[in-house]
Amino acid sequence: MIKEGTIPYPMMLIIVATVSYLDAITTYLILSSGGVEANSFMASYYQNPLLLILIKTSFVLIIYGMSVFIERRIAYGGWVIVGLVSLVTSFAIISNVIMLLLHG
Repeated sequence: MIKEGTIPYPMMLIIVATVSYLDAITTYLILSSGGVEANSFMASYYQNPLLLILIKTSFVLIIYGMSVFIERRIAYGGWVIVGLVSLVTSFAIISNVIMLLLHG
């Protein structure tokens, strides 16, 4: 049940999925044009698109699950998690877009 005054939980999933997949898409575009992945952990996964999708989807579901869990216990606590993850990932997306505009 959704508490009065809170934003529905599916919106958390939509936000986290959007920023995660935008990061993957912009990173893939950079790699396709000869760029390098700065995150050494993720670099090898961009060679296997199916594995990349699986990892990104797992990340999205873990963050979503944690956010809903926290939100049910602390009002707006889940949204803090979603906001922080979105903020950090948005920096990567912005960096990727700038690189694409400058070097793409």
